[in-house]
Amino acid sequence: MGSSLKNIARNGKSYLENKHKIFSHVKTNTTNVSEETLTDFLKKSLLSLDKKEWKLLPLDDKDKKNLQYFETSKDENFTKLYLEFLKDYILINANLISDLETKRRSVETSLFNGDPIKDSIDEFSEQEKQSLFFLKLFCAENIDDQESLVNYITGNPYSYYIRGIFRDPLIAYFAYTPELEDLDNVLSYTLPNYDEKVEIEISKSLLDFNYMVSKNLNFACYLCLTMHPYDAYEYILEYVEAKFSKNGVIDNNLLKICKNLNNTCPTAKSEILLNVLKGGLKTEEGGNEKYLIFDYIEVDKQVESFFSDFITPDTQLPIKAREEYSYQRLLANMRNDKYPDENSWHDLFKLQKKFYFTHFGSLLNRLARSLYLYPRKKDIAEYADVIKLASYTGYYNNYILKSPRGRSFIQRILKDQELLESYDKSSERNLSNRLWLPNLHLDLSILEQDNNLSVWLDLVRNNIGVETHYLTGIDWDWVDNFISKLGIVPFQNADGIYC
Repeated sequence: MGSSLKNIARNGKSYLENKHKIFSHVKTNTTNVSEETLTDFLKKSLLSLDKKEWKLLPLDDKDKKNLQYFETSKDENFTKLYLEFLKDYILINANLISDLETKRRSVETSLFNGDPIKDSIDEFSEQEKQSLFFLKLFCAENIDDQESLVNYITGNPYSYYIRGIFRDPLIAYFAYTPELEDLDNVLSYTLPNYDEKVEIEISKSLLDFNYMVSKNLNFACYLCLTMHPYDAYEYILEYVEAKFSKNGVIDNNLLKICKNLNNTCPTAKSEILLNVLKGGLKTEEGGNEKYLIFDYIEVDKQVESFFSDFITPDTQLPIKAREEYSYQRLLANMRNDKYPDENSWHDLFKLQKKFYFTHFGSLLNRLARSLYLYPRKKDIAEYADVIKLASYTGYYNNYILKSPRGRSFIQRILKDQELLESYDKSSERNLSNRLWLPNLHLDLSILEQDNNLSVWLDLVRNNIGVETHYLTGIDWDWVDNFISKLGIVPFQNADGIYC
């Protein structure tokens, strides 16, 4: 028994060629398989990528059955072994991660500086093109020519799973940019085997790592070991960030893994996340400091200044955009105007969604959410948005903490009573720009905690009125839960429009 895993690793084949044997070995043994240790030589032999033979997501029917098994099983044998495999997979292929990170930073620089990204895309090697990051980037750049996208994916040496199953959901995702809750509708007419639940779960996980974070860790690790190590590393970082977002605490073992990976494979994402985990985020009075993310992504000075000004707590400061930067015009319009122009809102939404997997798209998304421009999310998801924005800046300030659920974030994640008392006194009224709404929601959040629905309704009625959902930022889940708990019947007066 003790040498079984070693015997599999000694056959000279890669992990991808051995993955079914390893799965069967772990499943059929009742003792602790995670105690079976491999030498460094065997780990490298098993997990180092073969540049000639390796393909992204070489999934077959057996893989789908294995993944289906993980939908219901949380076998600790698998968890310990596969998480260790995933960590070693990243470390052993650190040079490949470093190379792809260099290409990514070039792409990010072009996006922030408003330059074309085609030349940066052309720099990716054939092996780097076997990554989800590249496929998403290629789709984002070429989505206006879907026929060419189909031909590219079909005509290049991708796995059968990519060419025959995942291609159409991937292209449709970029064409229609659905929110996660609407993704089932897109998959229903693009996924060949939509009636198979595991196919849906695989596609959702590949399209959105935030969704995969919600899955069984065994499921995620198994899937990540069939990806490019850069993609696998991205998932691990998302997983750790999501764990931290629950209560502001991180397991020592996960923190140790992050430090170990970052020491060998530093990326912009791993650096800024580790800064969060180590307690490196401070609370600043101002907001004109250079963002931490720009220590790792080179951008123009004007770009640095624009983003620093955007989150200044100075509510009267108009945000100035350079005309040649279309995304700056969109963001500035959102912040400077009390109510956003509908066309600009849609353009910004499409842009950040199109590049959602980049730091550029992610930052645009969090800045838009900080202004209550998108529908509200569950509490932990909004804590994660605050953490993500602060990880990019390198600090918290009054602007960031007025993001959705910011007050609760101070209580549950930062656990800072002195900061909370100062925060509660910082509300401003009669603002002519979009900051009127985050300030109003500060007052609403106090009433929500006190379950003071009557005053809450007065404040909403007198300040918001009846508007499209993306103009109010109201947490309707709180209203529904409050009404359900107290058994209040639907309102028989004008307040009914709010509930």
